[in-house]
Amino acid sequence: MVWELSVPYFCLIDLSASSVPHMEFLDAETRLEAEAEARTLAPRHASATGVRVFGSEDEAAGDVQLRL
Repeated sequence: MVWELSVPYFCLIDLSASSVPHMEFLDAETRLEAEAEARTLAPRHASATGVRVFGSEDEAAGDVQLRL
């Protein structure tokens, strides 16, 4: 049996109510899917000011800026 554990993308949601961002793991398999999923998740946090998407190797996959 072969187990594959892979969390290719996660995002940090910046909050105006806290200096600590909220982290969410993403189900996305590509950078574009990760950015789209992050855009969907961020508005669920009332004080969200922005969201940053990261790849599995801790390198920035890209910043998604919220238009609030």
